[in-house]
Amino acid sequence: MLPLDQTTFDRVSGSLSGAAATAARQSFTTYANLRTPEPTEEVWRYVEIPFDLDDVSLLDAPGARLPADDRIRRVLGSLAGSALIVDGFIETIEEGTGPALVSSIDSGQPAGATIPAGLDRYSAAASAFGRGAIVLNVPRGTAIGDPYFVEVQATAAGTVSFPKVVVDGGDGSEAKVVIHYRSLDGVDVSVVPQVEVNAGANARVNVTTIREWGDETAMIGHHRLVAGRDAAVSAADFGMGGR
Repeated sequence: MLPLDQTTFDRVSGSLSGAAATAARQSFTTYANLRTPEPTEEVWRYVEIPFDLDDVSLLDAPGARLPADDRIRRVLGSLAGSALIVDGFIETIEEGTGPALVSSIDSGQPAGATIPAGLDRYSAAASAFGRGAIVLNVPRGTAIGDPYFVEVQATAAGTVSFPKVVVDGGDGSEAKVVIHYRSLDGVDVSVVPQVEVNAGANARVNVTTIREWGDETAMIGHHRLVAGRDAAVSAADFGMGGR
């Protein structure tokens, strides 16, 4: 397991180049210069800070996948496509009834409605140490009837992961995305997920997140939703479990 320090950042970002490398370096500098928020700060006044990034580690490879759980898939029925993220690593991307619109991007690469690294120490860490993102690009005028499904697992005690999902809906497009977060009871794990939606003019984007965390999982998440002219973005979040 790797501490969130300069050595680990150099290791994680070593394959980046160009704009992606520059963005990652800037994010790490921001992370290193920010401190852990305190409840005395107005925006954190009613939040019990669940974990300090100095006390958790990053995995060098994803842990063992959790036992299969297809309850959500059965409810959703036909899927336009699906993806699996384990401990922040993109494990699988599968095509479904829709066009092949899901892709992965390297960490540090700007995409869609990018969450500012300077928002807080957690968003900066996600931008600096993230292992990539699932990106759904919906072309202009394309309407996708079936939902895209993304399962996000956190598995290893004492670790933190930075899963990211980006939905980029072109003008006049329509899409539905369901994100299912999972971990097991009794496993002390931390997660900093990011969900970004960029809906163009007249687009219709529906995003549902289902947080089915184990009883020792702690999460600080960021959602950023940007709607263009006459666009409609619907976001629903169901929290079940978690410390």
